[in-house]
Amino acid sequence: MYIGTRAFEDCTGITSITIPASVTEIGWYAFSGCTDITKITIATGLESIGDSAFSGCTSLTSINIPSSVTSISEYAFIYCTGITSITIPSSVKSVGKWAFYDWTSRQTINVPWSSGNKPESWHYDWDITGAKIVYKK
Repeated sequence: MYIGTRAFEDCTGITSITIPASVTEIGWYAFSGCTDITKITIATGLESIGDSAFSGCTSLTSINIPSSVTSISEYAFIYCTGITSITIPSSVKSVGKWAFYDWTSRQTINVPWSSGNKPESWHYDWDITGAKIVYKK
């Protein structure tokens, strides 16, 4: 199952989303600009997060990325300024450019490798951000 491109773009009034295990892909801009969303729960089964899927979700404070996800596309979480911490599971094999653009030093991105061992398939500027990067020990 697929959540289509721009399916909920710029929707207001949605504060919480639960994505069931039957959804394997979130399309481009699916929830982009949904400024009222505070929490997204994703069941194991999702494999791909599309370009700008959650861009501009400024009230979003909580999202889990399940271990079934293998791809996070470009700009996926750009301008998600309300998230304080996100953990990327080791199943993620590729992350597109500027996936976390405009994150600040009060935000943390937990990554599944030790310092200096970034996977080659992660775009070289995925982390153009002020966020704190925490490496797996």
